[in-house]
Amino acid sequence: PPLAATPGVQELSVGVAEPNGLEDERPLNNSFSMMVTVSNRQLFKAIVEGPGNMACQNSSATLRGLLPESLAGTGATMAVDWYDDLFDGNFYGSGEVFNTPDVTGDITYYADVTYTVAVGPKDNSFANNNMLDTTELGLEFEVFNELTLERVYVVVEETGGILVKLVNLEDGSIKQDITLNSTTGKSKIDLGWDLVPGNYQLVVSGGKPLSYNTEGAEYPYGIADFLSITGTTDGLGANGVYYFFYDWEITFKEPCGRTAVPVIAGPAGIAPVADFEVSADSVDINDGEPIIFTNNSSNAVAWFWNFGDGTTSTEENPAHEFVAPGIYTVSMTAMSPDSCTSGTFKTILVTDDFVNAVSYVSEAENVLVYPNPVKNVLSVYLDLPYFQSVSLRLADSTGRIRKQADHTAGSESTLEMDLTGLPTGIYFLLVEMEQGSSVWKVVKI
Repeated sequence: PPLAATPGVQELSVGVAEPNGLEDERPLNNSFSMMVTVSNRQLFKAIVEGPGNMACQNSSATLRGLLPESLAGTGATMAVDWYDDLFDGNFYGSGEVFNTPDVTGDITYYADVTYTVAVGPKDNSFANNNMLDTTELGLEFEVFNELTLERVYVVVEETGGILVKLVNLEDGSIKQDITLNSTTGKSKIDLGWDLVPGNYQLVVSGGKPLSYNTEGAEYPYGIADFLSITGTTDGLGANGVYYFFYDWEITFKEPCGRTAVPVIAGPAGIAPVADFEVSADSVDINDGEPIIFTNNSSNAVAWFWNFGDGTTSTEENPAHEFVAPGIYTVSMTAMSPDSCTSGTFKTILVTDDFVNAVSYVSEAENVLVYPNPVKNVLSVYLDLPYFQSVSLRLADSTGRIRKQADHTAGSESTLEMDLTGLPTGIYFLLVEMEQGSSVWKVVKI
């Protein structure tokens, strides 16, 4: 039965009283205790698109996961996997929006969610900054639920090595990572450290001078229930100092587990064929132009649109203007005369002065990017007149660099970029060569 509890770490005890109707002579053998974390955070929600949660037999249902309001406006993304069991079960597919197999009876699907969230200042531009060549200085932070610190960024003026150290203040354990950065400016340090609740320090143990902010920091920086950057290791955070580590990327599983989505099998019928087209699959919010959605469904008499930003429509051919940058999955559920439904969806990229240096898409004849759409590994073919340095940078809709790599390439060279683990959506790949640069729109599926 449901139990009332206050937020925090609580001990849950379960016992069996009078087994077989008799007084238990060894009651400790029939009891169990464990520590659980009780949170008042908003639960992850997933829904069946369209009117109600019913699907005609032998037709599919369209399911959608909804980003929690607590993460709205943070730039968070989510990867949703769909199963048929609360804990294990069969895996059916991935994506914020998911079309089920044809429904033959009542079934419950379960959404398993992993969030990716950026924490901390994006770079050192928020206030005065300087370069510092030192060791054993950094930031202090607290972790409240299990998560992975995927990467951080530093700002450097010289190429070379950087030694980063993570100190667990609870048990004194240490993790270390040595990064050899070959570019100046904002540089990524991949970490991939799994962290448990506790207090930590992230410090520089050696390497090239790094940029830090001498003022302007406003602690804490963080995500409720998961991580909080509380200050600096030397206490100068109280004066607005911020050391070295910018634009943290963390990932974490939904702590309350999978979310159930019941699908009820209705009567048999003839499902429509859902289809639509868009006037543009990318738009800048500063243009003030709506996107026109044109219904091309057959055997349909009603339509339900979900624009992925919390708004919906029942018009046949709606126009919609997005007001915030992001990657939105727009779904349309069509209904036939006998009330059977069918759904489909497309991805829309909404930018806000997208990547200052990359405000257009230009493709070069001597560069080929494939496959596109791509699932895992993206290949870049180059036919250059001589061997030279080539930089690849992949940015998301907010201008945030999600992948970057530096190579040497020449005539008929093929470079690869592994996109495994990135959320589905639209990205832009900037290819920089001595002859110039080109930008390619890439669809991750």
